[in-house]
Amino acid sequence: MFRLKKWIPNKLKYRLFFAFLLLIVTPFTFLQIYNYNKMENTIINRLQKQNQTQVNLLKSNLEDIRFAMLQRYLEFEKDEEMTGLLTLADSNPERDEKIMGRIAASSSKLVPQNEFVSYTLQDMKGKSFKFPLTNLQQEQDLDMPSVFANLEEKGTLSTWKMNSIGFRGGTLSLYAILQTQSGDPYARIRLTFDVETWLQRSTKNLLIQGEAFIMDSSGVVVVQTNQGMQLPPTINNNIIRSDSSMHRSKDMKIINSTPIPSLQWTMISMVSMESYIGDISAIKRSIFATFGVFVLIFIVMTFVISSAMTRPLQVLQMKMSEMVRKNFNTLLPEHKYVGESLELVRTFNNLVKDIRSLIQRLRVEERQKEAVRFQMLVAQMNPHFLLNTLNMIKFQAMDKDQKEITEVCVALGKLLEQSLCSEKELIFLKDELELLHAYIYIQSIRYEDMFAIQLEVETQLDYVLVPQLTLQPLVENAILHGMMYRSSGGLIQISIFCRENKLVVEVADNGLNPDSSLNRNDRKRKGIGLANLKERLELLFRQEGKLELVPLQPGMLVRIEFPLLISNPYRGEGL
Repeated sequence: MFRLKKWIPNKLKYRLFFAFLLLIVTPFTFLQIYNYNKMENTIINRLQKQNQTQVNLLKSNLEDIRFAMLQRYLEFEKDEEMTGLLTLADSNPERDEKIMGRIAASSSKLVPQNEFVSYTLQDMKGKSFKFPLTNLQQEQDLDMPSVFANLEEKGTLSTWKMNSIGFRGGTLSLYAILQTQSGDPYARIRLTFDVETWLQRSTKNLLIQGEAFIMDSSGVVVVQTNQGMQLPPTINNNIIRSDSSMHRSKDMKIINSTPIPSLQWTMISMVSMESYIGDISAIKRSIFATFGVFVLIFIVMTFVISSAMTRPLQVLQMKMSEMVRKNFNTLLPEHKYVGESLELVRTFNNLVKDIRSLIQRLRVEERQKEAVRFQMLVAQMNPHFLLNTLNMIKFQAMDKDQKEITEVCVALGKLLEQSLCSEKELIFLKDELELLHAYIYIQSIRYEDMFAIQLEVETQLDYVLVPQLTLQPLVENAILHGMMYRSSGGLIQISIFCRENKLVVEVADNGLNPDSSLNRNDRKRKGIGLANLKERLELLFRQEGKLELVPLQPGMLVRIEFPLLISNPYRGEGL
């Protein structure tokens, strides 16, 4: 993976360029090569099949002629009239004319191959009858005595023989001895098939023109249509050693073969592909040259397009760097761009303007935070001074054995110490309850037995986190607006419990209706406890923190809700 990343360009322009090459040009190139090869193979396969059909047709025709020659020989031997004529002791013109007539009649049965087969009939006295008379017969007559002598020596009646070296090539002869029914020889016959002439004429009538060869079992070509044409040596060996009938040479030639078992020959046809589908190499060069030109043009256009697409981004990158150096005081000229580039430039300029405005606001807010921090530091001095003064009073009361004053000072000290810890937003419920008890003790001294406090807290909630100074404002609100105008019998009920994964705190009193208390003119300033608590809940818990007032008859219920936050000591204990 690391090595692959080294080859990936860093700039977007080159990434787009190479992506076009990799995803479009490369697959299209391979597709062109595949289609061309498929087309070429289809043409060659079809040409091979057609050529194989022609080779099989030539083989079948050759076998038919050979079978007809053998049939003519057997007919001569069974022809009683011919036997009688050839066994006559004396030769006369009438006899000779009848013999020639019988030979011509037999030759006519070889239509249409009769033009390629000649007859030589010889009686035992050496009288020869030839039909038709050709120079080829005269040449082969020299070989007849030795062939028949060999037959008589071996005791066989017939043999097939290809012409030997020194005679005209391309003839196949059937040498046979005719016998009477008693087994006495009465004549000799030779049927000669001009294979070379037949092969040349037969190939001219084929649909696919090419060269034809006949090869013997040793790999020697005995007959061929063109003496100047040679089979490729590798193909020659493959035909002998392989059973495959289809071959292809390196010089774009298709070679099909089929064996002739009766003669131990192989019929071969060789066709040049260029003769039928043109110069394949030239066509291939032309196709790929044209394709290469189009690919080159496409590559140049791709590079130009990718450069045009990425140029605005490069300019934008430069301007952004310049903008940072100049503290966001740089804008792009919009009149130089159109289309999507113009929209991009406008968005960039709007972004710069928004950043300027945001920076200005942040600077103002920073100054405000500094001012607030200064005011908080100053505000911390007052409780700190009061705490020191309160401690001095506490020690004087202790010296004079004033226990009540001492307890009040201790309770008030706890409240002042908590106000100094302004950085803590959430504290444990048990700590908040301690502050509440300190506040209640102070108020009970002030109001004596004017009201009673009932506190109900569900078990295992000591380490639930609550905003600091949450309970004191609620109880203070109940005392100031509910208990202040009662002489006795006041009751403040405090309930803390869980409900649907939330912590609920309820403070209820049986004091006067809040409307009547709010309308009294003897209050010197507006209360801020509940408003402060509501705002703090919104800051800490957003919409999940609630404070609501529920009128009672008599009295008022104040309920607050916020998410239940479990501290570490109670994890895993079922809360």
